[in-house]
Amino acid sequence: AQFVALHDSLTQLPNRKMFAAFAGKVIDEAKHNNTQFAVMVIDLDNFKTINDLYGHEVGDQQLARVGEILSGQLRETDIIARLGSDEFAILETSIHQPSNAQEVAQRLISTVNNRTNALPDGSTISMSIGVSVFPDDGDKIDALLQHAETAMSKAKQGGKNNHLFFEQGMEASMRERRSIEARLRVAIENDGFTVNFQPIVDSATQSPQSFEALVRWEDDELGFVPPDKFIPIAEETGIIIDIGKQVLHKACSEAVKWPQHIRVAVNLSVVQFEQPGLLDTVKTVLKQTGLPASRLDLEITESIVLSNSERTLEILEKLKASGARISMDDFGTGYSSLSYLQSFPFDKLKIDRVFVSDLETDDNNAAIVKAVVAMGKSLEMCVVAEGVERNSQLARLRSIGCSEVQGYLIAKPMPGDMVEQFIKESRKPPHIVSA
Repeated sequence: AQFVALHDSLTQLPNRKMFAAFAGKVIDEAKHNNTQFAVMVIDLDNFKTINDLYGHEVGDQQLARVGEILSGQLRETDIIARLGSDEFAILETSIHQPSNAQEVAQRLISTVNNRTNALPDGSTISMSIGVSVFPDDGDKIDALLQHAETAMSKAKQGGKNNHLFFEQGMEASMRERRSIEARLRVAIENDGFTVNFQPIVDSATQSPQSFEALVRWEDDELGFVPPDKFIPIAEETGIIIDIGKQVLHKACSEAVKWPQHIRVAVNLSVVQFEQPGLLDTVKTVLKQTGLPASRLDLEITESIVLSNSERTLEILEKLKASGARISMDDFGTGYSSLSYLQSFPFDKLKIDRVFVSDLETDDNNAAIVKAVVAMGKSLEMCVVAEGVERNSQLARLRSIGCSEVQGYLIAKPMPGDMVEQFIKESRKPPHIVSA
C-alpha cells in the first residue's frame, strides 16, 4: 500500500509526493554542506498529438519506455519521478553544477531520440528539458520545480528537443505568455479575430489573381498583438486549430463575393496537419460558404513537410483531390525544397522575401530567383515573389519572368470591405515599369 501511495502506476517511478520528500532531505544536506544540485523538468514534445493520432494505449507505451530510458541514464543517488501526464522530474545530485546538469540533459535528449520505439509513422519521441540549480534559483523544491518548468516552456518555444537553464528574465516573459494564452482563449469564444487580405497580382498587368488571408487580433486588454507574437503561442497550445477554422471560414465567406477568377490563399499551420480532421474542416467550410474548392489556395511551409513527410503528403494529396490548390510558402528557406517538389506537385511556389529584398544589387539572390522561376515554369508551377516594395524590384522580377508578385508596393493587407474597391481600381490601365 505504501508503494502504491508513493509511486506512479504506469511507469512504477516515484510520484510527486515521494519526489518532494526526497528533495527535502537533499536540500537539508546541501544547506549543511554548502553545495549545489540541479532539478530538471522534462516534458515530451507533441505528446497530445500522439494520443490523438494513435490512441492512449500507444501513448502509455511510450511513457513507460521513456521512464525506463531516463532511469537507466541516472546515477543511484539521483531520483526521477513522473509528475503527471507526460511530465517527469529529475533531482540531479551532483555538486558540480551547472556543468553536470548540462551534460546529463544533453545525454538524456540524445538517448531518448535514439532509443524510443518508433511510432506507426516511423518517427520517435523528443522532449524538452528545463533546469534550475539550488540555491541560485530557489531554496525550496516548489520554487525549483516552478523555475525548471518555466525554462522547459521556453525550450519548447525555442523549437523543442532541447534544454535550457532558468534565467530571471524568463518569469516576466512567461507571465506575458500566459496572459496572451488566456486572452487567446477569450478571443476564440468571442470571435475576436479579424482577417485582412493582401493582393497577389500578375507582375505584367498588375491585375489581382488572389488575396492572401492574414489573421489580425486586437484585444480589449492587450491592444493590438502582432501575429509573430501570438501565433507561436497559439501553435504551442493548440489554440491555432480553432483560430485556423475561424480564419478559413472568414476568408472563404469574403472570397465568395469576389469575381469568380480571383482566389483566396489561406495559411495552414504544422499543428493543423498534426490533428485528424483537417480535410473534413476544409470541405465543411467550403460547403458552408459556397466557395468552389478551385478558388482556395492552401499555403504551407517546408516545416510542415519536414514534420512528417509521408502522412503530410497523403493529406496534401487528398486536399488537392478535393479541388483546392496547394502553394509552398517561403520557398528556398528550408533544407530540401527540390526533393519535395519531386514528391508532391505543388501548384504555386512563393519565393521568400529574403531573396527579393536586395534583388537589384545582390547577384546571388538574383540567380536564385531566376533558377526558381525557370524551375517553376518547367514544372508548370506558378511562381510568386513576396516582399516586393520597390519599383526596381518589380522591374527586375518582370525581366526574370516571375509571374506574380506580392508586397507593399502593390498594397498593404486590407480589411475585407476594401477588397472590392481595390479590384475595381485594378481594372484601370496599370502603371507598367520598364525592365
